[in-house]
Amino acid sequence: MAGAKNNGQCVVLFGDEATLQRKTPGLIRCWTLKGKQPQIPFELGSHERLHLFGAVDPLRGLVYTRKSQAINSNGFVKFLNQIAKKHPNKMIILVVDNAGWHHSKKVKAKKPHNIRLLFLTPYSPDLNPIERLWKRLRKDVTHNSFFETNAHLQNALRRFFNYLKKHPKEIISLCGLS
Repeated sequence: MAGAKNNGQCVVLFGDEATLQRKTPGLIRCWTLKGKQPQIPFELGSHERLHLFGAVDPLRGLVYTRKSQAINSNGFVKFLNQIAKKHPNKMIILVVDNAGWHHSKKVKAKKPHNIRLLFLTPYSPDLNPIERLWKRLRKDVTHNSFFETNAHLQNALRRFFNYLKKHPKEIISLCGLS
């Protein structure tokens, strides 16, 4: 790869997974009237989650996501196929962490031919730009929020990603490339 010209034939993406809880919000600081305690509803004992596979193209400001029942090899292979279909005639380099499902035999056997996985050094999430996107997603969508149904959470996520789709420069900036 060293010294090779891109010529638009190669796409570099950074991938990761995120799990969001619907009924137990992450609490962060917020503005409130003096003397008033902010009230955020939540439901004890609920472990309902939504799992996302995601990848970001920090040079062009694009984001790819896929919902999944679980974060595992099967879900990862489906996500890889989704990305491969978006770039059928290009080599895709997907930079990921060292999670077990990224290294699994199933992934090695079933990943699309035009995708190469490049593994980050262990314990270095700060090197992966999509971590900044997940942080922004939680801040803007799930923190201090309660969703009555999974559909409400999915609608909030759809609005967030539709906004980003219309503002690629914001993604580039978020990834630290502006």
